[in-house]
Amino acid sequence: MDKNIKDFRLFRLRSTRSIIKSGYRLYLDNFRKIFRSTWLVAIVYALASGILMNILTTLLPNYFISMMVSAYAQDGAEGNPTMNLHLLFVGIALVFTIVSALLAAFGFTLLAEHRDTESMSGATKWYGKLDKGILVKTLATWLSMLVFCALYFAIGNIANVYGQQYLSRIAVMALVGIWTVLFFVILPPVMLWMVKYIMSAKGKTKEKQHLLRYWGSSIAVSLVTAIVTYILTLLTELPAFVLFSANIVSQAGALQGDPTGMPDYMSWLNIVVFSLAGFIQAYIYLSSLFPFYYLYGSTEAQEKERKELPSAPADL
Repeated sequence: MDKNIKDFRLFRLRSTRSIIKSGYRLYLDNFRKIFRSTWLVAIVYALASGILMNILTTLLPNYFISMMVSAYAQDGAEGNPTMNLHLLFVGIALVFTIVSALLAAFGFTLLAEHRDTESMSGATKWYGKLDKGILVKTLATWLSMLVFCALYFAIGNIANVYGQQYLSRIAVMALVGIWTVLFFVILPPVMLWMVKYIMSAKGKTKEKQHLLRYWGSSIAVSLVTAIVTYILTLLTELPAFVLFSANIVSQAGALQGDPTGMPDYMSWLNIVVFSLAGFIQAYIYLSSLFPFYYLYGSTEAQEKERKELPSAPADL
């Protein structure tokens, strides 16, 4: 068989390298169809990113200064503004999670079509193509992941606070390091389960235990995909990062009484730049779904082969 022939079938055994390669190849080969089906939701994602990033550049300096003030305050509960800021950050995280889930649902709809027909067609409606069942499952998994991450880091923060009272600084740093590594070890199989739940034709995942067999491959795919996503984001959104840093420095100086040095239209410029960066980020974000799509297909094919093995001797 010619190695140059592209085999985009979902349910076949693949190595980790082949999973990643096939995922990005499928995305690039069908980019025009993907763009026609997702341009509107990408605009929604971009506008939400622009507005939320503009809010963050305004709030973050005030947040860190409020945290430092409350740390030295005698009565932290009285006149402490950090609680309102925490709630606002929770709201921002919730909105961003919902918008990200909406974008991902459009991507999973296209992948579900490819799962069933081994091809992707163009958009059938002006707003693109979206399966309602996939949307509900994606929202459920994305919100569950948000709750999981919030609880995980809340437990880690509590352990850090109490650990500083009873443990040495080195022991606390080691505890935080172990807790952080544990999070990144647990996350890949959880992400694989999420994709399995969304892509399952019936929305059922009875064989949750078999995901542990693919812990290594899920970590490898997650690591490579994260590196590729980070590099692409860094290269395409460098102006937005520079503008974000400049705004943070300016706002921090303003809180200390220095002039901001920013023009009056800076807020609108922030939204425009961050929105443009968000539109590009939407398609980088969509590309990261495709390697996990083939990771799911490879694990399903391997499980099917595993179930058929015991019956093989009886047929001889």
